Amino acid sequence: MIGRVFSEFIGHAINAYQVKQSPGFSSVSMGHLILLWVVRPRIAWVGLFLLLQKPKPRKFHSSVVSNLGSEIVIEIVSAIYMGVTVHFASKNGYYLVDSLRPDDALTIQTAAKKLYAGALMGLILLFINLPIAAIALVVIMGQYERAGRGKEYDTAMGLPVAMFGPVTAFIYVAQWLFWAGFILLSGDL
Repeated sequence: MIGRVFSEFIGHAINAYQVKQSPGFSSVSMGHLILLWVVRPRIAWVGLFLLLQKPKPRKFHSSVVSNLGSEIVIEIVSAIYMGVTVHFASKNGYYLVDSLRPDDALTIQTAAKKLYAGALMGLILLFINLPIAAIALVVIMGQYERAGRGKEYDTAMGLPVAMFGPVTAFIYVAQWLFWAGFILLSGDL
């Protein structure tokens, strides 16, 4: 689990270093780039949802626990960057109706609305989903310990998993909205 999180951040650090070495990007903060890339949508949540659907043989235990634990850590870090974005937008009044100036280009308004809506939606959903994922992790580890050697243990947990799927799907949409807005706002650098 720690290795997966570590490798994720090392990969982002290498990419941030390469961007920083590019002409015109020397003033870009590596820390901000790393946090920005942590917010990207990851397909691992879809796999986790599928792994949590029915009882699994013990051989899947390490995969479920490792992926779920590392995704929890990564999403906590992504909540920090989304929180910074939400704070900036709320401090500047961007969540108010018609808050963007009418003289702004329509594409800039649309991009900003996507970015800020994605950040707010993602942050709210992360606060819902992270406790569900943490409970799922604790329950899975407990069921694994109680299951006998070579037997299946139950990863299907009813309501938490039923909530986990739709909330995760909306987090995925929120992260895509955030990135779509960010890319549109970035324009041609």
